Amino acid sequence: MPTPEKVQAVADIRERLEGAEAVFLTEYRGLTVSAVQELRKSVRESGGEYKVVKMTLTKLAAAEAGIEGMEDYLSGPTALTFAQDDPVATAKA
Repeated sequence: MPTPEKVQAVADIRERLEGAEAVFLTEYRGLTVSAVQELRKSVRESGGEYKVVKMTLTKLAAAEAGIEGMEDYLSGPTALTFAQDDPVATAKA
């Protein structure tokens, strides 16, 4: 039985997936904490959001949102970058 926190996390991820102009999957292995903080800051400034999320919850959210083919890329230390306004600016960040 899923916990209420996990159900809410899946709903939040699904909403972000559905509301984003584009979603980028990135591996963050090897990045220092300060590098990740700088990346989050630059993505935020470009109108996006950088989130490290549980892959199992992301797979469930993608399935609920009707997104197919994403499961193959959700392995290892993967983060999601949601581009809200300008996908190009977010990708450059």
